[in-house]
Amino acid sequence: MIIDYLYEDKKSLQHCSLVCKAWESSSTVHLFSRFSWPPCSIYWALPEEHATCECHQHTLAFEDCYDYLLSSHRVRQVVTHLRITGVRSSSLPEVEEHEPLPLTFLFALPELLPRLQTLEVWDLLFGAGVMGPPPRVSGNPGILDKLVLAGFSVLWDDRAVFSILSAFSHINNLVLECNCEEGLEEAVSLASQVHRRFPSTSVHSLEVVTPLFVAHILCRLHEQLDTSALREVKVQHYLDEGLESLIASAPSLEALTFMPSDTPPKLLNPAALRVLDMTCSVIADDPEAQPDAPQFCEFGWGEMIHNLAAFHAPELRELTLGVMLRELGCWDEDAGIPQKTFAKALARRLQDEDWAAFRAVMKARPKLQKLKLVLVVIDGWTSFQYMVPYLACSAQTLQDAVVSCLGRDVESILEVVAEHRHMEGVTNYYRYP
Repeated sequence: MIIDYLYEDKKSLQHCSLVCKAWESSSTVHLFSRFSWPPCSIYWALPEEHATCECHQHTLAFEDCYDYLLSSHRVRQVVTHLRITGVRSSSLPEVEEHEPLPLTFLFALPELLPRLQTLEVWDLLFGAGVMGPPPRVSGNPGILDKLVLAGFSVLWDDRAVFSILSAFSHINNLVLECNCEEGLEEAVSLASQVHRRFPSTSVHSLEVVTPLFVAHILCRLHEQLDTSALREVKVQHYLDEGLESLIASAPSLEALTFMPSDTPPKLLNPAALRVLDMTCSVIADDPEAQPDAPQFCEFGWGEMIHNLAAFHAPELRELTLGVMLRELGCWDEDAGIPQKTFAKALARRLQDEDWAAFRAVMKARPKLQKLKLVLVVIDGWTSFQYMVPYLACSAQTLQDAVVSCLGRDVESILEVVAEHRHMEGVTNYYRYP
């Protein structure tokens, strides 16, 4: 019981493991259930632990990690979450050397860690992300609950990405995240370049976060995935290309989340879609405006409705329309626009929208069981903190506009939420009902 209370205190757990064999066994579960290699790349460690870690002073190869896990049956049995990093963390001293991910290590993971549920692979350097040859392994399928492929400072090695996918026969949730701002060469066929363990990987859910330069992966993802198993696609950013071929090859897609563009993606089987989630941006930013008369230089509601009208989804049950409030621009924190003033300006802007088109779109979906409106401010956007006070009044204003358009009957299926998403979680400022 004492050890269970210390599950996040790694140093105390290390001391407990020296007391007796019983405590050592209990401590092992908490010490190694979340395992990272190299150790200094562990993101749930404290910042001061990064500074004191000495692993950057010498080479800690993936072969060392493999040998360590192979030598400890007890550790292998408790690892459920593994994070491996291809290049050194930016929080460490400048070290340009990187180490490719050996296929021997990668393809052995399903058998090496039988209880592995989550695998995170970070920062595989473009052109040197994997090294072979692949080992001889049994045909036992590798199954993951979640696979995260992420990169922040380097380009992805597409061969590495597809080789990692091919190491597992089934992945419940695949997350792709890349923030690199460098350019890419034109994509080429990967058929002869990918190291394969399984010819295709069954993925149920795909999430794409901040997908800068991830399009070259997405547009060929259907080459590696068994897209017949894909049930959910969630894109948390504007994406102009790469999504179409994937969605067009997914006959069983039931849930789709995306931010509208000029051309909405076409569904292979529109009748299968049950849940649709769309988000647009609203930016209050006009240098010529006065603080008592806010203007909007971007208002994506109309484009979102246009995309919605283009979707033929006769069996749609849940529809979420999100509005992301963004920077005030010339109105800084000291300007202090009254909430009522902002709400009135938003109401005037909403009057200019094509509500007849919205009414027609909703009328064409008689099987809809839930209509959710989400007003959101997300950490990371410029001046996001200035928009938080306007969440509640904006939510009420949009709710009034929708009810006015569709009538009171819509209130039976209507849900309205205004929330601020930040590192610590979500803070709600308004909720209906």
